[in-house]
Order: sequence, then structure tokens, then C-alpha cells
Amino acid sequence: MNGRYNLWLGLAVQAAIGPVSARLIAIESRLTDMDRTIAMLYNQTAGSGH
Repeated sequence: MNGRYNLWLGLAVQAAIGPVSARLIAIESRLTDMDRTIAMLYNQTAGSGH
């Protein structure tokens, strides 16, 4: 019974963590895209003679 409980616990943890990690990866990639855009805009303004 203990082994079965551990199996269910592991599955529950995986089910809970799966969407969270996927969401974190999506947020992280969005942030890096934003960083890249900000850096590009900053380089353009800095390179225009400021």
C-alpha cells in the first residue's frame, strides 16, 4: 500500500509541476524576447548620436 501511495504521490507531483514548468518556460522565453527588443531599441537610440 505504501508503494502505491508513493506512486500516486509522484504522479500528482508531476501533474502539478508539468503545467507550471511549461508556463515558466513560456514566461522566460517571452522575457528574453522583451530583453532582446529593449536592447535593440536602446542600441538604436544610443547609436543615433546621443
